[in-house]
Amino acid sequence: MSFFSNNKTFNWEWAADRIVKHKVIIEVVELEAVSKWIKSPSFAADMPDPVSLEGRVLRSDFPEKIDIITFVLPNPELGDVSKGEKLALGLIDDNTVVCIGALPLNLSDTEEAAWLAKWECKKL
Repeated sequence: MSFFSNNKTFNWEWAADRIVKHKVIIEVVELEAVSKWIKSPSFAADMPDPVSLEGRVLRSDFPEKIDIITFVLPNPELGDVSKGEKLALGLIDDNTVVCIGALPLNLSDTEEAAWLAKWECKKL
């Protein structure tokens, strides 16, 4: 990774019927269990079974260039995902991820763009 990489840390919240403003496709680079307590506006108490996800941005309609996205989310929301897989993220603003979805395998660039345009926030 370059010294000049644009890395951004996001927050995780549940969608709660909010409208996604940006969609991003990432390749999972790192997954790691988080042992410290995490607070989120979506939780009255601590986040259950938190995991840190780091992903390399492959496609984005985000207003700024981002190379790496990092955020912490509940492991049950992530599902059975491993390094190297492609995921779609839905963002409600410039700081908050509210949904995540697995991409179908072996899509061409054109098919990936079309899939992302039609993708809606749902659980994995």
